[in-house]
Amino acid sequence: MEIKYADLAHRYKPKHPSLQRVMAQRQSLQAQIQTETQHILQSLKTQVSGQFKGNNIRVVDPAEVPLKPVRPILWMNLLMASFLGLFGGWGLALLVNYWDTTIKTQEDVEKFLEVPFFGYIPSIKLGKKDSLKGYLYSREAPESPVTEAFRGVRTRLLQMAKTRSPKTLLVTSAGVKEGKTLFSSNLAIILAAGGLRILLVDADLRRPQLGAVWGKPDHNLGFQDLLAGEAPLGAVVQETSVKNVSLVPAGFNCPHPAEILGSKRMGGVLAEMTSQFDLVIFDTPPLSYVTDAMILAPQMDGVLMVVRYGKTHPPIAKRHVERFQETNTPLLGVVINDFQATPGTYSPYGYGCGYYSPYSHRGNGGKSDVRRPSPLSV
Repeated sequence: MEIKYADLAHRYKPKHPSLQRVMAQRQSLQAQIQTETQHILQSLKTQVSGQFKGNNIRVVDPAEVPLKPVRPILWMNLLMASFLGLFGGWGLALLVNYWDTTIKTQEDVEKFLEVPFFGYIPSIKLGKKDSLKGYLYSREAPESPVTEAFRGVRTRLLQMAKTRSPKTLLVTSAGVKEGKTLFSSNLAIILAAGGLRILLVDADLRRPQLGAVWGKPDHNLGFQDLLAGEAPLGAVVQETSVKNVSLVPAGFNCPHPAEILGSKRMGGVLAEMTSQFDLVIFDTPPLSYVTDAMILAPQMDGVLMVVRYGKTHPPIAKRHVERFQETNTPLLGVVINDFQATPGTYSPYGYGCGYYSPYSHRGNGGKSDVRRPSPLSV
């Protein structure tokens, strides 16, 4: 049909009767082919649908309503939480301790600083007091473990006195808030209890604290006036409430502390002090910020350096130790202040306690007992 149509279309025009007849036959034939094709497709669909009749489906397991939730499993979650809480916390504590390189033990002092260890001064907890006058702990609690710790330091000093017999002692610290001022005050109380005549000198002319600790005003004559030749020793020495302990406050508003401490009069002042007292203790500024302590140190018979538990880093303290060695200063040893015993760590006193202090929170009238730095961190 297609060949015939092509032949006629080549010879005649589209409206020629012969060509019109062939075209009509051709269209009729195409319609028949399309109809038959639809019949065949419908037959195939019917055959396929017959293969999926419901009679070949069976129930394997009947559906049931659960009596309890499938997830979460409570006992398993509790077990996992307990495991993670216990071992996770333990692991975190180990990790923190591993990365904590601060000085905490006698072994740290002897290993990193290579100087004698003088003892631990434990953390203490005091009540709602707003005045530093109340934190002369060795006076207020003479039978406490803290006071016993100071007796241990006294014993070390007296043992050294058999060979060195120091008459002047400088107390300083590696950094601020490590406890040098109240350490020197409580040490003076313990030494005086043994019958020694102690003179406590506030040589921290930049930030004097001994006057506040002992309830003596700093606006009177003091150490700077003595060095400047403006007052004799008798005019600046003040008696305290503790027998055998006398105090020389810093004085008022010193403009040039380093120059005053480096005065040529220092030698004569030291000689006069040591002629009237068994031991003179100088409380000086921290080593990390000013040179005042290093100016005085070479003229002392001995130096004690206070470091604070968990705060002082060995490289910083070691640098100060080397400076003392370079100037031939007799560094007697190091004291770890604010020692905090924790489970699993060695405590020379067998107890642990918190600490409270109004040192950084003055003016609250003692209305609250909030967590504060140790009173021995002045």
